[in-house]
Amino acid sequence: MKLDEIFVVPMMLLSMAVLVYALNFSPSNELGNSDNKWILVTIVGVAFSICGIAITFLCTCCKDALQPK
Repeated sequence: MKLDEIFVVPMMLLSMAVLVYALNFSPSNELGNSDNKWILVTIVGVAFSICGIAITFLCTCCKDALQPK
């Protein structure tokens, strides 16, 4: 595990936990039935994962570019 991965994974988990918590305690009529809620959780979770992977990739590329050869 590189330092980037060690940092990105907990951030993704934390953001997912906050999202699930927020959705569970929001008024149910706002989001419709629970099926819609879990579809939304899945979509946002996938988006967070993609962002995390992209951030890790960019950090790795930038670090490689910035290090003196």
